[in-house]
Amino acid sequence: MNHTATRLLNSQIAAFSCEIGKFLQKVQTTRTLDVAQFGRAETALASIADGLQHNDLVPKGFLNELRTAVRILRAENEHFGDRRQLGQLADRLDYIFDLILMGEIPGDRVPGKPRII
Repeated sequence: MNHTATRLLNSQIAAFSCEIGKFLQKVQTTRTLDVAQFGRAETALASIADGLQHNDLVPKGFLNELRTAVRILRAENEHFGDRRQLGQLADRLDYIFDLILMGEIPGDRVPGKPRII
């Protein structure tokens, strides 16, 4: 990965950290669900997955932050009004996490279209 690509990836990781942090803060402090905020975090995460698709090295700090966000969502799910919502959001982050580990991106998986590997 060249220097420019590394800087871009780092800025995408910073954007994800900022967006998911704001989202989780609202969930934990005011018990509100800002769907737009989560959407921005998910978009940043998809960009990161795209940047990491052909890279053998994945920053451990980023992976830890993503797993921690999933764990927080699952823990807060028990105390949230609609208990399914946070669990579904955690599942979406978990799905992208799994794709990153497999070297894939969300666009690689199209419902109803068979995959040939």
